[in-house]
Amino acid sequence: MDIKETYAELWQKDSNEINSNGLYDWMSEQIKEYETILEIGCGSGISTLNLLERGHDVISIEFNEHCINMTKRLLTENGYKDIKIINGQISENNCVDLIKKIKYKIDLVICWNPGGANSLSKDEMFNKIEEFYYLGYEKPELGFFSNYSEDLIKSACKIGKELNIDTHIIDRDENKEGKISDYIDIKEYGFNEIIFNQIEGMSNKNTMGEYKKIYYKSFLLLR
Repeated sequence: MDIKETYAELWQKDSNEINSNGLYDWMSEQIKEYETILEIGCGSGISTLNLLERGHDVISIEFNEHCINMTKRLLTENGYKDIKIINGQISENNCVDLIKKIKYKIDLVICWNPGGANSLSKDEMFNKIEEFYYLGYEKPELGFFSNYSEDLIKSACKIGKELNIDTHIIDRDENKEGKISDYIDIKEYGFNEIIFNQIEGMSNKNTMGEYKKIYYKSFLLLR
């Protein structure tokens, strides 16, 4: 099993636990007024399915072919045929060029659960380090992963700025007081208002074998 397949399976376990706790329902409830959504990373497809079932049109960007295959299989099994997934690795440096491939009018861009380093178990961190090696980074460390997660958040915000649309971030953090300003200056990306909600949850078990309390934070960034 290659590292991308391992990552996909771990993400599937993570998503299953998030879903079983009703957290995807909570996330979707924050953005119910938006029609067409650009999803940064589809994971195993459970978040995508949740959005589709609520009547949204969803276009996903995902680099991991195992995640793409999981998502396509899940959506097909649930009766969805028009599946829109762009295969690509997104970063703040290439995100604007990547979205030029999209021929649909987007109403909202979302980045759900990129996860700060402090919300991961040691085993999960090991798997992330392995993932970085696959992506070509040299000697990735704990702080680098935080920067990687922040890069995904910044990519979503940059796309929002480019398309002049709102952006929704879901972050997981052990710190109840954590704010979006820990990562970005919203004014830099043209946002004028934040609608904030948070809910207490638990980290996933994956290979860790135990839970710890974390906070799921919803930041809806408005123009």
